[in-house]
Amino acid sequence: MVPMRLFCGALALAIAACASDPPMVGAGCTFHGGGCDEGLVCFAVYPGGYCSQACATVGSTAECPAGSVCGKLCPEGLNCGNVLANTLACLKVCKTEEDCRLDLECASVRDMDKKVCAYPKPVVQ
Repeated sequence: MVPMRLFCGALALAIAACASDPPMVGAGCTFHGGGCDEGLVCFAVYPGGYCSQACATVGSTAECPAGSVCGKLCPEGLNCGNVLANTLACLKVCKTEEDCRLDLECASVRDMDKKVCAYPKPVVQ
């Protein structure tokens, strides 16, 4: 009976480790919900996907998981296309590029005192 109890305990730990606390806003994903922590959805139209949740008030942290802030999924000044232009979502807060995925930049956002991991860096050729 002891081996079964150990197995069940290990399985419970493995399942718990699958979700992040707080949820990983800004993580990459490939389809709606795929690869995102519970409570987040995948904005798959964003290159590389972007795990987030919808919000309604730019600059609000109350609507978003810890470490994120509500803002435009596509910061002004970047050409993201019409689909993302006015979409509000929780964005991962960053201080430097190292806080973001390799394909995202730590961008200043107008009307906000925070930087966020945003639209992919321009490809340098």
